[in-house]
Amino acid sequence: MTRAIDIDEGTAAQGHRAMSGEACALADALDHARQSLEPVTWRVAVGPNSVYAIEAVHRLAAESGIDVRFVPSSELAGPERVFFDDYVRYRLPITTGERLKRFAEEWTAAGLEALSAMVGLVLPKGAPPKAPDRLNSVVIIGAYGGDHIGDAAILGGTLLGLHTRYGVTRATVMSGRPAHTRKLAEGLSTPVEIDVAPYRASEVRRALAETDGLVLGGGPLYGSPRILARHLAAVSSAHRRGLPFLVERIGLAYFGNAPTRWAGRRILESASRISVRTSASARHPLMEGLAAEIDRDPAFDYLEARDALDRLSTADAEAVGALLAGADDSLKIGINLRPTLDQWRDLSDLSRDTVDRVFMAKLAEGLIAFARASRRPVTYVFFPMNAIQLGMSDLSAAYELRRAVKGAVDLRVWEADAGLDGVVHLLRRLDAAMAMRFHASIFAVTQDLPLIGLDYFSGAGGKVSELLTDLGRPEDASTVGRFTPEWLVERLVGRTTGSF
Repeated sequence: MTRAIDIDEGTAAQGHRAMSGEACALADALDHARQSLEPVTWRVAVGPNSVYAIEAVHRLAAESGIDVRFVPSSELAGPERVFFDDYVRYRLPITTGERLKRFAEEWTAAGLEALSAMVGLVLPKGAPPKAPDRLNSVVIIGAYGGDHIGDAAILGGTLLGLHTRYGVTRATVMSGRPAHTRKLAEGLSTPVEIDVAPYRASEVRRALAETDGLVLGGGPLYGSPRILARHLAAVSSAHRRGLPFLVERIGLAYFGNAPTRWAGRRILESASRISVRTSASARHPLMEGLAAEIDRDPAFDYLEARDALDRLSTADAEAVGALLAGADDSLKIGINLRPTLDQWRDLSDLSRDTVDRVFMAKLAEGLIAFARASRRPVTYVFFPMNAIQLGMSDLSAAYELRRAVKGAVDLRVWEADAGLDGVVHLLRRLDAAMAMRFHASIFAVTQDLPLIGLDYFSGAGGKVSELLTDLGRPEDASTVGRFTPEWLVERLVGRTTGSF
C-alpha cells in the first residue's frame, strides 16, 4: 500500500538547501521516506514561494524512489504559473500516445508552413528592392517565441537601431509563442510601439499589408526546417508586395544539410541590406559573394542605454537584495550556466544530467580552489537568463552545480524568472562574471564587468568564444571540452586583479 505524505510550500521551497546537503525540513522528509517500508508518494504544494524549487524537489524524490504529485495553489499565477505549466509539459512523464500526438502536431504545423513557403519558390528571383532611407513601420521575424531575457535585449536593440537608422515608430513582432514574447516586450523601454502576433503565414500577410518593410532582426539564422519555412513564406509575401527586406545584425549558425543551406541562402539573397553580428558570421559559407556589414549584436545597444532601470520590478529588486545579504565584504562573482545537453523536447528522465558531468565536476573544483585561495571571502551568485524548460532551463544547471560543490563554497541561486532590468541591477553589484549563455556574456560586457566565457559548443567553440575573440580577449573563453580547474582559477585571478 502506498503511503501519501503532504509536503507544504515552505518545505518544498527548500529544494536547493536539501540538494546541497544542508539540514532542513525537506532533508528530514527525504530521510523519513527512505526509511519507509512501503512505497511513498509526495503531494507537493506548489505556490509562488516554492515553484522555482520544484525541479530540485522532483530530482531528490526520484532518486529516493518517491513518486511525486504536484498540487498547484490558487495563488500560482502570472510568470510563476507559466513556469509551472512549462515544467509539467517537459519534465513529467508522458504516455507514448501523448508523445505521438505532440510529434504529429509539430509536423503538421511544419508541413503547413512549408506549404506556405512553396509559393515563393515559383516566383522569379529578381533584384531585391533598394534599402530605403526611411520606414515608419516594420514586421520583424526571427526566432522569437523561445525567448529569454537575452532575446528581449536583442529585440530592444533591434528596435532602437531601426528607429535611429530609419525612423521606425511601430513594429509587429512575429512569435511562435506570442503571449511569452509579449510579456518580455512589456519589459522594454524603446521609442517604438510594439505589437506581437503569431508567426503564421496568414498573420505575416496581414501585417505586411499595413507596413513598410520586413526585417529579420537579431538572433541566429540556422538550419531549422520549420523556422526556415516560416522565413521563406514571409520573404515571399514581402517580395510580392515590393517591400524591402532587411537582415539586421544576425548570427549565422549550423546548417546540417543541403535543403536547409539552400533555404538559408535564398533568404539572404532576397535581402535589400545585410548586417551580421560577428566576423565569424561574415565568413560563413552562406555569405559567400554577398555584401554584408559587420556590426555588434543589437543587445549591446539596448543594454548600454539602460542608465536608469525604469522597468526594474519591486520583486527583482528585493530578490537581489536578499541574494547579496551579508556579502558586502565578499568578492562577488556571477555565474550563468545553461544545460549542455540540448534535449528539451522530453526531459522526463530525471536521472539524466543536463550538464556534462565531467565538466561540472571540474567547474566545481575550480570554484572551490579559487575561493580557498582568495584573501577575501568569495560569494558566487547564480543568475538565470532562461528559467523555463523550453530552451533548456538555466535552473537545471544551477541544481547540478549546487550538488557538485557540496556546500564547500558560498553559492547563492536566484530562483526566479528574472527580468532584464533585474539581471542588469544584479550585475552592477558584482565584481566579475562567468557566463555560458551568449547574451549573459553580453550583459556582463555592457556593464563593464570582467567576463570569463564558458562555451558549451565543442571543438573550436561558438558564440561566446567568437564574442571574446572579437573583443580581443580569446584567452578568457574556454569550451566545455577544453576546460580545466587550473585555467578557471588563473582567469579568475587575472580578471579580479585589485579585488583578489
